[in-house]
Amino acid sequence: MKKAAPYRIDSITKLHRLFGLSGPDHPLISIIDFELLKFENTEIWKSFYYDFYCVACKKGSSGKFKYGQRNYDFDEGLMSFTKPGQIFSVTDVTDDPVSGYMLVFKPDLIRK
Repeated sequence: MKKAAPYRIDSITKLHRLFGLSGPDHPLISIIDFELLKFENTEIWKSFYYDFYCVACKKGSSGKFKYGQRNYDFDEGLMSFTKPGQIFSVTDVTDDPVSGYMLVFKPDLIRK
C-alpha cells in the first residue's frame, strides 16, 4: 500500500484556518499563540510540511512530535527553528495545556 503524500500548508492563512484561528493580519508573517490552537483534523497533522519559516518556543506538550525520521521528546517544552519544506508529524494529540508562541513568515519577507 502506497503511503499518502505529506499535506502541504502553502500559506499562513491556511495554517490559521487549520488551527481554528481567524485570518492573519498580514499574509507574509504571523505570531501565533499556542494556547489558542485547536487540532480538529488530526489526519493532516500525521504528515505535513509548510512553505514558510517557523520559530517556535513553547512549554508543555499536546502530542508526540516527529521531525524527519526521529521522534522527539518535547514534553517539557521546545524551541525550534525550521525552514520551508521540512516534513513533520504530530500524533497522540491531547488537550494538555501548552503555552508559548510561534513566529511564521514566508521566504518573500526576507528576500530582495
